[in-house]
Amino acid sequence: MLFYGVGPKKLVDFSADWFLIVGDMSALPAIGANLEQMPETAKGYAIIEILDEKDKQSLRIPDGIQVKWIINPDPQRSGEVLLDAVREAQWLDGRVDVWVAGELNAIRAIRSYLKEQRNVGRDQMYASSYWQFGRTDEQHRTEKSRDKF
Repeated sequence: MLFYGVGPKKLVDFSADWFLIVGDMSALPAIGANLEQMPETAKGYAIIEILDEKDKQSLRIPDGIQVKWIINPDPQRSGEVLLDAVREAQWLDGRVDVWVAGELNAIRAIRSYLKEQRNVGRDQMYASSYWQFGRTDEQHRTEKSRDKF
């Protein structure tokens, strides 16, 4: 029997000019860890999808990070909801560092948009799927491995 646990902590590159952090509720602990370790001078966005207003959490957030809580009770629509929010974010000057995690199809869509429309390089982006709608953990791992996350 195999057991899977939390992998090594993946943090943004704190030397970037600004940050874009995106994820759903499955990524909330890692989002919190990133935000808490950022310098007080950090600027950018944290876009967090939750199911209900009650799911909001108190996070230590640098003043320059704008947090957008997106309430979406339909996880099947996660990809389009999160992608729309990322598209709406004003692109800032300087070098961005992106951290995005959550449902596989949402992460695929966001990663594709950032690479193709915003020219974000692989070295500027951490993208990981934590789960896949309608799939078991094993099915998700198989699908994820095809994606080269």
